[in-house]
Amino acid sequence: MAGNFTPTSNATASPTPDPPFQGGRTFVSLDEAKDHIIAASVAAGLDFRVDKHSDNTTRWITRCKDSHCGYRTRVYRKDEGSAWIFSKYIPHNTCNASTHLQCKQGQTVAYLKQSLQGAIFSNRKLSGRALVDLEFVRTGNRISAQQANRAKASIMNSIHGDEREQYTQIPALLQRLRQGDLSDTSSARNGRAYATWDMTETNHFERCFVAPYSCCKLLDRSCFILYLDGTNMKTRYGMTLLIASMHDRDNKTLPLAWGFVPSENYRNWKYFCRHLLEALGVEPELAVMSDRDKGLHKAVKKFFPRAHHYYCCQHLAQNILDKGFGSACQQLFWRAARTPKNAKKASIR
Repeated sequence: MAGNFTPTSNATASPTPDPPFQGGRTFVSLDEAKDHIIAASVAAGLDFRVDKHSDNTTRWITRCKDSHCGYRTRVYRKDEGSAWIFSKYIPHNTCNASTHLQCKQGQTVAYLKQSLQGAIFSNRKLSGRALVDLEFVRTGNRISAQQANRAKASIMNSIHGDEREQYTQIPALLQRLRQGDLSDTSSARNGRAYATWDMTETNHFERCFVAPYSCCKLLDRSCFILYLDGTNMKTRYGMTLLIASMHDRDNKTLPLAWGFVPSENYRNWKYFCRHLLEALGVEPELAVMSDRDKGLHKAVKKFFPRAHHYYCCQHLAQNILDKGFGSACQQLFWRAARTPKNAKKASIR
């Protein structure tokens, strides 16, 4: 018999999903129909199997896992291109609660992606454990942290897109940055960025450099201390972000240029500094602040030979701990770093 999706089994059921399935309900696609049936089944705590007569072309039928139970749902379409119609629902009537323990439909990424995507859209920092608790409170569905993390990864991929495809689009983006706002003819270079990139021998993206024109033009209005640093990017390809920044006259951080490179080493810092110098047009009188790490000092000396190179004490102090010298040695370093230049050596004993 056809009717609302209201189970009548011995299983402990959750409230009927909203909206309920009704005879004659239509769906644009089979995937949409499946999503509704799975969501309603999980919310009601009911497990099912797909009937062997389902062909995914003209009909999709589900039955209870207990072969003696009469539960059945059916959606069909008359011909290719027409809507799918929910035509039959027979509630559970003879199976017991144990048949539906740990409903497998509620463990799939396809279901969890639909169930959790609203929460992740609102807060992308939700942990796997938080998603486990949220799913149980909302639907009574028990899942593992691993299943929650897999669903979150699928949702994040839907939000941000596939990384491999995005990397293939970087050259086109950089080319567009080079062109700038072509509708503005007040200046030959107005709005156009200095952008360049390298490809591998197999024509895959390797590295890039970007310097917005407006940022470079503000160089003469900034404090002439150039900060250079690199950090790992959270990508499947393990790229490194290199960045050059300064402080403006209001002591606000001004990014001058940045780039994506495979790793932080002399080869890539040389690439970055060479293009930074070309973007600026002339070597300015400035001081460079860095962590003196992985080829950076050598690259700065090559392309900015007149610059006064200073080192970030916070990075050096952290390096002391990372090398295993301990906090006592780190405290001595800070005392030395804060000692005036003309102070006697005995002052740090």
